[in-house]
Amino acid sequence: MGCHLSADKAVLVRFVRLPNGLVELDASGKQPGRGTYICPQLSCFEAARRSRRLNRALHTEIDKPTWESLAQAFLEMCPQGTKEQC
Repeated sequence: MGCHLSADKAVLVRFVRLPNGLVELDASGKQPGRGTYICPQLSCFEAARRSRRLNRALHTEIDKPTWESLAQAFLEMCPQGTKEQC
């Protein structure tokens, strides 16, 4: 989404809009709902946030508290808390 990396789904990070409308990071990759993938780099996550690509891909409006929650979950997936690359 951010850098247009083409990779196996296991390498990418999935975000999902659940049937109830909530948006979450899908660590399992198996939650039901509309999903989209980005590469596991903070720069790509931030680019997706700035350009509103996640909003468009998930067909929803993502509010600020949800973005903060998504960012926290995304950073927690990164080994050793690195912020440049997962």
